[in-house]
Amino acid sequence: MTAPWPIQANLGGPVDPADHVGHGDQFAQVVRSVGGVGALVTGDRRMGKTSLLRKVEHVLSPEHVVLRISAETDDPELFGRRLVDVLRGHGVFTEELARWSVEVDVGYRGVRIRREGGVAGGEAPQGTDDLFRWAAERAAPAKLVVILDEIAVLAMAIERRQAGGAVEFLRSLRRPRQEAVNLAMVLAGSVGLHHAVVDTTPVNDLQRVRVGPLAAADAAFLARCLLLGENLAVSDDEAVVAAMAEAADAVPYFLHHIAHAAQLRGGRPLSPADVWAIRHAALVDPDDPWNLRHYRDRLRDYYGPDADLAAHVLDAVAVADTPLDLSQLGSRLGAVELDVRPSRSALLALVERLEADHYLARTGPADTFATRLVRDAWRAMRRL
Repeated sequence: MTAPWPIQANLGGPVDPADHVGHGDQFAQVVRSVGGVGALVTGDRRMGKTSLLRKVEHVLSPEHVVLRISAETDDPELFGRRLVDVLRGHGVFTEELARWSVEVDVGYRGVRIRREGGVAGGEAPQGTDDLFRWAAERAAPAKLVVILDEIAVLAMAIERRQAGGAVEFLRSLRRPRQEAVNLAMVLAGSVGLHHAVVDTTPVNDLQRVRVGPLAAADAAFLARCLLLGENLAVSDDEAVVAAMAEAADAVPYFLHHIAHAAQLRGGRPLSPADVWAIRHAALVDPDDPWNLRHYRDRLRDYYGPDADLAAHVLDAVAVADTPLDLSQLGSRLGAVELDVRPSRSALLALVERLEADHYLARTGPADTFATRLVRDAWRAMRRL
C-alpha cells in the first residue's frame, strides 16, 4: 500500500487532485462513463464530490478537452459568463469566441446563450444546446467533456425565474450529447434535481454514481495523512486514527476539521477522548464551525410549506433508538401539533424526499439518519 503523506487540513477550499483520498470505485465509474454520454454524480455535501471531479478533470485533460464549470449560483447570467469564460480558456475556441458578444436569458426554453457578431465558417450557436454542439465540433477529433458541478442549484434558480425552465435547460444539455459522438457530460450535485423538476427523463441517459462516506480503510488513511500534515503527536496511533474516522463518520470534510481543531489545541498528544471532545464542541459551538446548521436552514428553501413537517419527521427519527417505519413515524407525529395530519402517501413521499436529500437512509421498511454525525448535530440544533 502507498505510505501516508502529509496533507494539511483544508476547511473548504479546493483540494489538490493528488491529495484526493478514496472513492476509487466512483472515480473509475465517472472516467468510464466518459466513453459514453457521461454520468450524474450525487451524494451529500462535504463528501468530496468537487474534489473527485477535479481529479477526473486532471486525469482526462491530457487526452480530452475538458470544461469544468460551477453551476452553484442563483444567477443564470453568471453561469453563462462562467461557461463562456471557460470556453475562452481553451485555445481551440479562443479565436472565434473573441468575436462574440454574449447574452444570456432565461425563458420557457430554459437558459439560452445568444451571441452577436460575425463568425467565420458558418452560423454560431444561438442556444445552450447549439453552443455545446458547436464546441464538440471544434474539439474533434478529441472528446469534449463538460463537467457541471452543483447543477441542482442552477436548475432551481432557473425554475424560480420561469416555470418549466429547469427541465428545458436539462433537455438542452441532453440534446447535444445524444447527437454529438464526441461529447460527454458529468453533472453533479448534493441536493437532488427533484426539487427543480418532476420529470427527470432529461438525465436518464447518464450513469448514476453516488459518492458517500469513505471506506473505512480510506478514512483511516486520510486521518493518518492529516496527522502528518498537521504534525500532530498522538497517544496511540491506531486508537486515534480509529476515533477520527468514527467521529467524522468517514466524511472527508469533517476529518479535515478534526485535524485542524486538534492542531489549534496544542498541549499533550492527541487522544481518542480529545477527538470526541472536539466533535462535541463543534456540535454545540454557536459559531457553527462545521457549518452543520445548513442541514436545518435549507429545509425552508427546498421543502417550502412542508419544511416544518420535514423537521418534525427528522426530530422523531433523531431521538428514536431504532429505525422507524411509516406506522411508527406516524404515531410519533401524533404528539405534534399539526394543522393538517399527513396521509400515509404524503408521509411516504416526504420520507422519500428526505432519503433523496441524504438526511435519511432506508433500512428495509424503516429509516434512520444517513450519518450519525448529522443525527447528533440535528439533536443539538433542535435541542432534543
